[in-house]
Amino acid sequence: MDSATSVIKAASVKKTTMLAEQVKQMYNEYGFDNPLYRKAKLTVESENRTITLTTHVSGAQHGSAPQENRKKCANPQVPLGNFLAHLVDSKVVNRNGIGQMRSFMNWRAISSPGIL
Repeated sequence: MDSATSVIKAASVKKTTMLAEQVKQMYNEYGFDNPLYRKAKLTVESENRTITLTTHVSGAQHGSAPQENRKKCANPQVPLGNFLAHLVDSKVVNRNGIGQMRSFMNWRAISSPGIL
């Protein structure tokens, strides 16, 4: 998999435009639990009441050299999932089943490292 995508539906075109303009900066400012973790490149597209967030793979994603890969590469699933949990937890987007799951996974990984 070379990308991960999430679609956010907004209540209005105005809210879509506002969030789409802010989300890239919010992503760049978002801090992961490990400061050495590299964020995947994020693209943001908006149309009508829909915002599409896509993160892209960077470098090797295999487990043969996990520490080196973590410092130099980016898996698209982890940063997008963690960022979505942040958007839900900070009430930027409404909580739904997927957002609830991401928040739980993020909380569980932080509160119990190595146990999920």
